[in-house]
Amino acid sequence: MLNQYIQELEQDPFDGEEFVERLAWRVNASVSPPGSTESVFNPDLLHEAFTQAIKDLQVLDERTAKKCERVEAEVREEEVRHWHNVAQLLDNNKEAFQSFQDLDSHINSVATKVVHLGDQLESVNTPRSRAVEAQRLMNHFREFLLPGPLVSEVFTDKTKIYEAADVIQKLHLIAQELPSGKFENAKQKIAEKYDEIERSLIMEFVKAHRAGDKDRMKEIATTLSHFKGYSQCVDAFIEEAQHGALRSRDLYMEVVPLCHRSEVLIREVFTNPEQVMGKFVLNIFQGQLQEYIQVRLDNKSVPEVYLKNLHELYCQTLKLCTDLQRFNLGNDSQFLSKLTKSIFQRHLHSYISVETRYLREKFNMILNRYYESKGHQKKNIQSGGINDIRRNIQDVIGTKANINIGPAVENYGGETFLSEEVAISLLQETKQAFKRCQMLGTNLEQKLDHGLDRTLSAIVSYVRHVLTVEQKRTDFKPENDDMLITNVTVACQKVVRYVSGIAERIRDSLDGHNLESVLLELGLRLHRTILDHLMKFEYSATGAMAVICDVNEYRKCVASFKVPQVNSLFDTLHTLCKLLQVSPENLKMVCSGDQLSGLDRNVLASFIPLRSDYKTAKLGNQLK
Repeated sequence: MLNQYIQELEQDPFDGEEFVERLAWRVNASVSPPGSTESVFNPDLLHEAFTQAIKDLQVLDERTAKKCERVEAEVREEEVRHWHNVAQLLDNNKEAFQSFQDLDSHINSVATKVVHLGDQLESVNTPRSRAVEAQRLMNHFREFLLPGPLVSEVFTDKTKIYEAADVIQKLHLIAQELPSGKFENAKQKIAEKYDEIERSLIMEFVKAHRAGDKDRMKEIATTLSHFKGYSQCVDAFIEEAQHGALRSRDLYMEVVPLCHRSEVLIREVFTNPEQVMGKFVLNIFQGQLQEYIQVRLDNKSVPEVYLKNLHELYCQTLKLCTDLQRFNLGNDSQFLSKLTKSIFQRHLHSYISVETRYLREKFNMILNRYYESKGHQKKNIQSGGINDIRRNIQDVIGTKANINIGPAVENYGGETFLSEEVAISLLQETKQAFKRCQMLGTNLEQKLDHGLDRTLSAIVSYVRHVLTVEQKRTDFKPENDDMLITNVTVACQKVVRYVSGIAERIRDSLDGHNLESVLLELGLRLHRTILDHLMKFEYSATGAMAVICDVNEYRKCVASFKVPQVNSLFDTLHTLCKLLQVSPENLKMVCSGDQLSGLDRNVLASFIPLRSDYKTAKLGNQLK
């Protein structure tokens, strides 16, 4: 029965009522006659069964409790063993860490000794190496002092050209320091050998380029980088790389692929790939591209063809410059723009006159062709106020009274000589001309913007100069703190007078949004300059009154700009200056006022320390 009880108790979920019901059912079923459908109720038997079941469950409970105690004891023993192992591992880890520190200290000690030994060896070896090198150069120099040809294997064996290049380059530097006279022949022989080896290296570089030997090209280029003729090596590479290229009718299509192929090789061969790539592109622009453009623009006899070619070539060149920007051509960001300008400068200089002359001729041709188709000969009619009034009166009187006064006015049979086709042709020509002008004409807006920016920078620089020279520290921290402030400082007077005059000139020169933008930028820069200037001083109570008067005068000056953003900035600056005068007890209240509540706390924290009583009144605590 115990096994049966265990199975029933281990059911999930376990229901106690069902367990009792099943127990009662089994007891009743055991006393019912076989084959009977009615159960016989025997209370004594049921009581006995329940009593026995309770005893069995108690026995089962005792067994389970003992089993739990045994398992808990095993777990505690396992936990003890586990903590013992953890403690042992911690001890081992500490020992390993200590060993690691000892080893690290030992390694550092050994490394220090090795470095010291290396320094000693280097201090001994460097002079020795220099002495050996000097002896080697002296032996070679002695050979140049002797008459006759060179017999050293270094200069006669062509396989040792790199060693010869290293020697002759150093001898050439030494020869430049030697006096003339007895060393003149040796200096001449060294110079001749220097040029000979340089030419040989360049020839070897060209051969390696044609053979596709990148490693040898790199080795030669590195060697030649110490020679005066390194630029000739670069020129030889450019000439060889462009040989046979850029020969098709559409030259622009070949430039970018050629530059891409060459850039890969340039980066592998040369130590200064940006400069070489820039010279490569420069050679293309000033060489074949310029020749190609000049050939197509050489004939100006047909203005229409000339203008069309000029516009097309200029657009293609700008697109080419955009495509070439992916390559690193050096530090000059205007490099490609300058190249384009140098090629087209002569044509762009006369473009406007050519364009206007062509438009006049084209318009006259279209109108004359139209008049010829109508059989009409255009006459020059006098125009002006009196002539127009006379013709109008003549037309009215002649129509109403049928009286002909003055010369007869021809109406050409009612022909108005207005043609939609002619108008479309004129508009089309004008459209094409505007399109060309937009691309080829000088970008005046950009130049004006640049000029205005430089003008504003000059204005602000002068204001900064006046403030620096004229403003004295005693203006804001006078020796007599009881003196009465009745006027603005000299520096403020000069700045306001200067800025007012400048603002008047700006209003005379600009209008609309341009005027608003320039005055806004001027106001912003003035505010920044004045704020930076005021942050350099320390202010007493009297000095605070002086700076408030100055800022109020600045505020009146910029109010004439009629720019709300600038007015707001100077209003805030005026309120900031009041922090220099307000009593320490009211400082916190003023800082949290409406005009300063939205201001960055860092600005307040940097402005309040300008007070002379900042430390004595412990005003730093007011901002915490």
